[in-house]
Amino acid sequence: MEQLGGQPAPGIGFGTGIERIVLALEAGGEAPPAPGVDVYFAVLGEEARRELFPMLSRLRARGLSCEFDFAGRGLKGMMRHASGLGARRVVIVGEREREAGIAVVRDMTGGEQHEVPLSDLETSL
Repeated sequence: MEQLGGQPAPGIGFGTGIERIVLALEAGGEAPPAPGVDVYFAVLGEEARRELFPMLSRLRARGLSCEFDFAGRGLKGMMRHASGLGARRVVIVGEREREAGIAVVRDMTGGEQHEVPLSDLETSL
C-alpha cells in the first residue's frame, strides 16, 4: 500500500497462470473438460428461429453446452462456425425442414446425419 501512496499494510499475494493449473490437474490425474459445444443450432428462417430458440434454454438447463447462430450466416458459414467451436452435433432446420416437421441432426465427428421429428428433437439430443 505504501508504494501506492497509502498507509503501510501487511499483506500477501499469490498468482498463477491457467497453464500451470491445467498442468497440475493433469499431473494429479484430473483432466480439464474438453472444450467444445454439445449442440449447435444451424437454423435458417425467422419462423424456425422463433420456434427452436426456447429449446436452447431447456437443453442448457439439462447441462448441455448449446450455441445458436445469431450472426445471420448462411448454412455453409454456420457449419464452419460449428466446426470451429468443436460442436459434436449440429441441428439443421431450414424452412423446408420446418414445414415438413423435421430437423436434420448431423454428428460432426463421424459425419453421419439423420432426420428427427421436431416433436422428438429435444429428447433425442
